[in-house]
Amino acid sequence: MEDIDVIIVGSGIAGLSLSIKLAELRHYVSIAIFTKSDDFESNTRYAQGGIAGVFDLQKDSFENHVNDTLKAGGGLCNEEIVKKIIYSAPERILELEKWGVDFTKNKTGKKEGVLEGGHSFARVIHAKDHTGSEVENSLLKKIKEFPSIKMYNHFRVIELMSRKEDENGMVEGIKVLDSLSNVLKVIYSKVVVLSTGGCGQLFQFTTNPKIATGDGIALAKKVGAAIKGMNFIQFHPTAFYEKGMSPMFLISEAVRGAGAFVVNKQEKRFVFDYDTRGELATRDIVTKSILCELKKSNQEHVFLDCRHIDMKQFQNSFPTILAYCESKGFSLANDLIPIVPAAHYQCGGIVVDEFGETNVENLFAIGECSNTGMHGKNRLASNSLLEALAFAHFSAKKIVNILQNITLNRNTSLRENYVPVGNDENLPIQIKLQEIMSRYAMIGSSIDDLETGFKKVDDLETEHQSIFLNKKFSIEKWSLMNSFIISKIIINQSIDQKKIENKVGQELSY
Repeated sequence: MEDIDVIIVGSGIAGLSLSIKLAELRHYVSIAIFTKSDDFESNTRYAQGGIAGVFDLQKDSFENHVNDTLKAGGGLCNEEIVKKIIYSAPERILELEKWGVDFTKNKTGKKEGVLEGGHSFARVIHAKDHTGSEVENSLLKKIKEFPSIKMYNHFRVIELMSRKEDENGMVEGIKVLDSLSNVLKVIYSKVVVLSTGGCGQLFQFTTNPKIATGDGIALAKKVGAAIKGMNFIQFHPTAFYEKGMSPMFLISEAVRGAGAFVVNKQEKRFVFDYDTRGELATRDIVTKSILCELKKSNQEHVFLDCRHIDMKQFQNSFPTILAYCESKGFSLANDLIPIVPAAHYQCGGIVVDEFGETNVENLFAIGECSNTGMHGKNRLASNSLLEALAFAHFSAKKIVNILQNITLNRNTSLRENYVPVGNDENLPIQIKLQEIMSRYAMIGSSIDDLETGFKKVDDLETEHQSIFLNKKFSIEKWSLMNSFIISKIIINQSIDQKKIENKVGQELSY
């Protein structure tokens, strides 16, 4: 494989839109997208709700969207970044339309905005209840128009090649495993962009696909990239409850925006006990409400009540959700739907500047794996796809400007390929790790819980140290090592945040 100008790791909305932007800006720039599964398998595919953006300036405003985002983020957002992204939303959404995305229109032919929790106006632009798959399909089709973009499926990036001549280092390419041939290869590039998604698979209940294991964060950490805010894992409050199912089926935020109730076994709308907005409070509040209710009642799940909603309208707006519930034996017109909170989105990640650049030279990060300052401690619904699009736009301009000044320093000895040996079955260990994280590192966990969780993670890693001491390479072992790294980062940063919050609380009490 030849040297490449820009390597993009991950094939969700962030990576795909960046590749298109780069190809449109500079047709001669060589771009390679590496994904560890099929090109269609990403967190983007599972996004039902849509993309937040202000189009009706007579009723809504950019300032309202900014304020809603800052409020949801609990005072930890970067306000300048929030404004930069939100003011660019209409242009980015129109760009998606130009690339082939078919958004749902209202009776007047304008893009239909719907209401979601935490928003003060119905501004979420969507493609019924399958926005993610519509965007993913359209972008995958669009990249085929550019000969400079190559897609490599079933290639797992296992290492960032870095020269550590200074404190921050410099990335020069990747070491990648061709999963189909079991061959390791070193590929040099001028720029590497991580768009690897989140880490929901560290938890028992998650809406994230099997590939969402936080590998991009671990890759960046190993070459000295700054990682921040990993304690802010957002749990979606309404995942369809099926014991042992992973990923769990997501019931969109927009269903509550359309009037669905969250109720307990006694059919009480208990979320109002915690917030006056009830079901339309932000995800963290609705999630905490449900977790508290489950703890009090000792039940495995609560319910979503759609029985009072016009089913003809529901069928038109949420055909995928209706079909899934019916396939599981539930009639939304007659039955309560079992739901639980599930790990959904990683608000923190690899620290980047306003162009997606990390503190490691020639390394960028965009999308869910990055920490741009947009989300703070809690992402406002449907801001994730917007952030990914915006930072693909910002990063593309920066990357094409620096490419001509980068010279590759190839170490030919690293080009030797070899076949990894070994095949480990670590599933029981991974399940145990998920159980620990779900018990001790959830929203609302105390410092005592978190410290207990860290010790249990550390003990589990020590107990199976022999796996890591074995020098034979295997994907299972590599993934497990990354899982331990990310789990410890999440817990440690959760403890640090709790200490800050406790200190502030004590100071306010004087």
